[in-house]
Amino acid sequence: MSKSLTCDVVVVGAGMTGAACALYAARAGLDVTVVDRGPVAGGTTGAGEGNLLASDKEPGPELRLALLSLRLWAELAHELGREVEYEAKGDSSSPGTPKRSPRWESSRTHSGRPE
Repeated sequence: MSKSLTCDVVVVGAGMTGAACALYAARAGLDVTVVDRGPVAGGTTGAGEGNLLASDKEPGPELRLALLSLRLWAELAHELGREVEYEAKGDSSSPGTPKRSPRWESSRTHSGRPE
């Protein structure tokens, strides 16, 4: 007979997002189990450039979430030090066409990004 495993939260995926979710759930006092078919950061997280972007988001909930994520990753990197390979990077974008210019101006102004 197999033994049952119990926990409060099961996180599927040990990449950047899954690991962060597991960390914050554990810090909240939950018993967390992380499962992945491969090693930690062995999938998309390990193969990607690791860019955290807010500049490609439209004003609204997705942009607010992206800005919160940028802040949380910076705080976590500061807390963990060299254990986290985090490097804040700048970004720039342009409207591409005159037709998109008013929307681009609006999103730049409402995103909280400096003028």
